[in-house]
Amino acid sequence: MSNCEKECPYSAEMATLANELKHINQRLAIGQQKFDRMEATLDRLDAAEQRLVGGYKLFRQILALLALIAAFMAVPLINKP
Repeated sequence: MSNCEKECPYSAEMATLANELKHINQRLAIGQQKFDRMEATLDRLDAAEQRLVGGYKLFRQILALLALIAAFMAVPLINKP
């Protein structure tokens, strides 16, 4: 038995725990990277959804305008004797 093992009987266990902690930190870092990528993807999806909603609102406005134009064009046809 070495002198250090006599003085520090828990050093091997501490080294094992330190190694496990290192692996846990590595997995946490990988998890954080995955989370960051998912968050960026959600942000892109949210922006795409906003563009779709904006496009849908514009489409509805154009349809309403076309319906209004069609209604005004039909008025003279309805009022003909």
